[in-house]
Amino acid sequence: MPLHDHCYIINEGSLLLPDGYLDRTANIFVQADTAQGAFNLNIGRDSMEPEETLADYVGR
Repeated sequence: MPLHDHCYIINEGSLLLPDGYLDRTANIFVQADTAQGAFNLNIGRDSMEPEETLADYVGR
């Protein structure tokens, strides 16, 4: 399968998104051993607007 902007490959399979969809991927990683404390890592994907500063992005 050729890779292009709308083709996503994940552990569970792959999918082809139709035009008009945006990637807003979110990954959440949690510790298996919560006896050490509950540390979670959340990663989200987003896009800044043209000419937008980081401060403006965080504020919206």
